[in-house]
Amino acid sequence: LSILAGASRNHERASFCYGDVEGRVAERSMEPHGLVYARSRWYLVAWDESRADWRTFRVDRIRGDITLGPRFAPREIPHGDLATYVSKSVASGSYPFRARVVFHAPRSRIAQRIPPLAGYLEAIDDQRCVLETGSHSLDMLALYIAGVGEDFEVHEPPELVDAMRRLAARLVRADRS
Repeated sequence: LSILAGASRNHERASFCYGDVEGRVAERSMEPHGLVYARSRWYLVAWDESRADWRTFRVDRIRGDITLGPRFAPREIPHGDLATYVSKSVASGSYPFRARVVFHAPRSRIAQRIPPLAGYLEAIDDQRCVLETGSHSLDMLALYIAGVGEDFEVHEPPELVDAMRRLAARLVRADRS
């Protein structure tokens, strides 16, 4: 952590071996911009030179030594700050199913029910906000969104509406009165 924090502060390029979710390890070279602690993990936000794009790296997946290189000119952080970028990246970026839902409630109220890393929330106006989130299944997304307890509209993906209908039918069948 201290090496990555120093490299971020001093704007020094860094290289290391990184293990992905499936255990494959690859050499990565990047421009580290900062660390964020979330969900009991440390994340590095960096410009990945080989992919020419921003990436979030779980620090616990770094293998071996970190090699520092020449300095770089810092870039503008996506979404304005590191924590927001990590929130958006972790909330939906790594999941096969991603959703965009508009809640008919103020962002402040929805934010009390959705942890920052479970979804990226943005106010539309004083009475509505949009949630971007992800999951490994549409059924889990349907359950999670319905569990927020506010009126909403599904904007993406259209298949989530079908999952919502299946969930609604299951709930109606559960009524034995």
